[in-house]
Amino acid sequence: MFTDDPATAVKRYELTRGVAPLREREITATSRYQRVFTDHLHKRSRGGEQARLRDEVVAAAVVAAHNHVLRQWLREGGKDDAHARLDVALGAVTDVLSGWLDGRATGPDDPDGGDVVVVAVRRGAPMWRVVQQIEAATLP
Repeated sequence: MFTDDPATAVKRYELTRGVAPLREREITATSRYQRVFTDHLHKRSRGGEQARLRDEVVAAAVVAAHNHVLRQWLREGGKDDAHARLDVALGAVTDVLSGWLDGRATGPDDPDGGDVVVVAVRRGAPMWRVVQQIEAATLP
């Protein structure tokens, strides 16, 4: 819809950014859209609570990618191909989530979830020291 009339979309965006009640309404609409999208995914997946988490994460990631691309496109005056930008952003979402979504990703409850690294540091150690010890324990 926005890409059909970039000039109007840019003006609408500028107005929405400048008027607090309109900005709040936009945030509410985005939240509602994400909830509806989550519900749609959850009905399709027919899953339990674990599927609900997955559906919410996917919906949030897709909505975030969409909104990021749209806002960037609007800030730049509605120039360039927003659809191509969205394709790239959604490709990134797919890349990031694909292992988790198809069950290849492992988690803390997975016995084959990879190596466990235990590092002992003194209480109050600076974060750089903690990172240094973790890196030392995990580097080949």
